[in-house]
Amino acid sequence: MAGKHTTDIPETILEQAAVWHARVHDSDFQDPQSRQLKAQFNTWLLADPLHRAAYDEMSSIWGVLTQPELSENDVVLDEPIVKQAPIKRASWPLYAAVASVAIFVAIAGVSWQQNWPLRLQSDYYSNVGEQTVVQLDDNSEIILNTNSAIKVNYTNQLREVSLLQGEARFNVAKNNERPFVVNTTQGTVTVTGTQFNVSLYNDSATVSLFEGSVVLTSNQASKLMQNLSENQQAKLFSTGIGAVSEFDAAAVNAWQRGQLVFYSTALSEVVAKLNRYRKGKIIITDESLNNLQISGVFSINDPDAALEMITETLAVKQIRLTDYLVMLH
Repeated sequence: MAGKHTTDIPETILEQAAVWHARVHDSDFQDPQSRQLKAQFNTWLLADPLHRAAYDEMSSIWGVLTQPELSENDVVLDEPIVKQAPIKRASWPLYAAVASVAIFVAIAGVSWQQNWPLRLQSDYYSNVGEQTVVQLDDNSEIILNTNSAIKVNYTNQLREVSLLQGEARFNVAKNNERPFVVNTTQGTVTVTGTQFNVSLYNDSATVSLFEGSVVLTSNQASKLMQNLSENQQAKLFSTGIGAVSEFDAAAVNAWQRGQLVFYSTALSEVVAKLNRYRKGKIIITDESLNNLQISGVFSINDPDAALEMITETLAVKQIRLTDYLVMLH
């Protein structure tokens, strides 16, 4: 099977492949009693051709490993997928750490390359750990959170802003004759004048309205629409619009006060947000930890304090290889 080049494979899948690569070469995986783990690996490997390509990428990085071709009907429950050269086998945490170093090196350049085109497309952006205030010519104000980027297109009929990445607070000057539209890959937000927050996360855009009203429109063919009123929130997806609910304005605005606020938030989401405020990468190597609930208030200037709290209060350990790569397991 011809593998895809690393730049064609999403970073999240490469990280999963790195973790599985480490697990497959751990002594526990070779244990005849580990049928459940092998079944999980088999399911993951066959779920998406990109999973196989990413796993091949891991094997090529290490060089000493070879992988046989797999057909869609192949089952890997009773035999190892990868044959290893006769070298001393490392323990799972250490091997995972080394594998993650390899993948981190492999994707570091990819992440930079992916962000750089956005910088070229954008009119305004903020660096990691920074906030940028943008004053537009109609007296509207946009506050960019960390690692965010926007493109502005003003005409006589329309005020248009594209949120390319990250999160932004919009304080829009009222003009009934000249609508203000925020574009995202999931859909649009249309207002005439109000205050709201838009945050991009994975495949969704969360819109939180502080005052006035907005109209959400999905990007799907049916162009679903949803009105939001003051103190209401909804998510835009590429497949539609999520349920409308009330939200805690203090929590949504916390980043402007230099804080991160979590209320019973899944560890996977907490880590995703922490990654936006620090240089480098935090990786969860054990999927069973993803839904652990986190509550707390932390400074955006010290995201590692949240990591310390997580390891002190939950059954989670961290391996800090460098300040730029931290693994939770």
